[in-house]
Amino acid sequence: MEDRLRRHKAMKLIEPHAEELVAWHLAEFRNPENTKLERHKFAKFLWEACYGKPGQAIQVEAAPDVQRTLIVRWMPPDPNDRANVIEQEPE
Repeated sequence: MEDRLRRHKAMKLIEPHAEELVAWHLAEFRNPENTKLERHKFAKFLWEACYGKPGQAIQVEAAPDVQRTLIVRWMPPDPNDRANVIEQEPE
């Protein structure tokens, strides 16, 4: 919560200078004297200023692998049940 309040204060301080900051970054991005790495840095700033920074996963809580053992118990067969028994034919 405290971090949000600090960010909000910083945004209020920078807000009047936002257009100037973006114009400066754009000028530096277009400056051919800057290296590719520097121009990439300015382009990244401009992209994040326009479209927002992508969210970062701070902590990922994955469910632990749970091993489940299913125990199936069958009743013992009924000795009088002959419904599935196929009688042998006499030869």
